[in-house]
Amino acid sequence: MSRYSALALDNIRRAPVEYALASANRAVRLFVIEGSEDRRTAAQFTGSSSVYLIGRAVTAGYAALFIAGLIVALWRRLPVFMFLTPIVYVPGTIAFMLINARYMMTAQPFMFAFMAVLLVTALDRLRPSGVPVPESP
Repeated sequence: MSRYSALALDNIRRAPVEYALASANRAVRLFVIEGSEDRRTAAQFTGSSSVYLIGRAVTAGYAALFIAGLIVALWRRLPVFMFLTPIVYVPGTIAFMLINARYMMTAQPFMFAFMAVLLVTALDRLRPSGVPVPESP
């Protein structure tokens, strides 16, 4: 970790704006598959560009649903801190040094919670007025 920190600090000193943009890109890549054409750095196979394209579309949709759910949760004034903290922790702590999607796997269930808020809100809006909301047991 100290080696990565030293490298990051050196890069920040040399090109701070470019480094901030690269760090933001690494943080986004936690949530959205980017893919690569470079055979030395990415697993390549027949049809890999199609798989990367599909992966990018699915993960971008997943991220968009999460963001929409977060916006709805904030609009509904729901307490989001405990669910949002694990999602923001990884991009906020190590994205400036290195990043790998495997670090994000533990945050995905928390992202589902925001998607559930979006789904429940949408279903509530679609329910005709006058239809009672079922009570929980």
